[in-house]
Amino acid sequence: MSDEVLSGLKVLVAVAKADGVVHDDERLAIESALDRVELPEGTTVEGLLASTIDLDAEIAAIESSEVKRQTFDSACALAYVDGEASEVERGLLEKIRNAFALGDQIAASERMKQALERAFAPLASGEDGLAKRDRAIDEEIARFSILGGALASVPLPAFCEGIDVWNDVRLARKVGSFYGRGGDARYWRTFVNNVVGSAGSWFAVSLLARLAPTGSRVAGAYASTAAIGKTTKLYFEKSESVATDYLRKAFKAAKKEALAAANDARPKIEEKRAEVERVRSSLDGDLARAKISENDYMEKLVSLD
Repeated sequence: MSDEVLSGLKVLVAVAKADGVVHDDERLAIESALDRVELPEGTTVEGLLASTIDLDAEIAAIESSEVKRQTFDSACALAYVDGEASEVERGLLEKIRNAFALGDQIAASERMKQALERAFAPLASGEDGLAKRDRAIDEEIARFSILGGALASVPLPAFCEGIDVWNDVRLARKVGSFYGRGGDARYWRTFVNNVVGSAGSWFAVSLLARLAPTGSRVAGAYASTAAIGKTTKLYFEKSESVATDYLRKAFKAAKKEALAAANDARPKIEEKRAEVERVRSSLDGDLARAKISENDYMEKLVSLD
């Protein structure tokens, strides 16, 4: 991880601690998101969350325009997507915006809210029915996990915010469909909250974590997706009567198991990465010619079989 991305994470921690404390759901979500990346030697998530952040120094350390934009977007998502930002949070966001000479925080927060809502939107018509399924649940989990690893390995346009989270939530919905469970966005957002903590914080930190080196992201993305799938399967096998603490422990155990298996999945991830690259190249052309929208672009990527 570069020093600038680490500074960006510290800025997010400062925003998360704006009210004086990082709440348990936020802490868990940040830990879940950062499981995807390798932090610098001697740096831990616990240490970051416990540290006193010199916000001015961390802001000044970020020079890359890409890291500035993603840090600001992630900070807006962290402050706004689970509700309204507090006065203190808005003040911090304005400080970041001014330092980076970026756009309005309200506009950025609305864009981030829309990105998160997209991740929890229902699947395309016809995808929920069990009768239309020709794959077993475990095959679906493997397929989505490989796609998750591939998406994490390919540079994507800035508007593809939250594509990793979108892939994970799509898998949860797919698994749910095997048990006859559809559910609206609120249902699945509550489910994700019960597994990884604050969905908004998970989403926000995942945005910035995507700037970490590719190698450290791939295994983490593969493992996160697999763990979401396996935890969802467990949830419905137990007829949706599982305590939150049990779900969170199951998710961590499944993620640890999937991380150990990620290396064996590398050939398939690499094969899928090549496919994503080919499709992305075609989509870039279609987007430039206004044949598709940005949302169409993302939909096609997360729908790759």
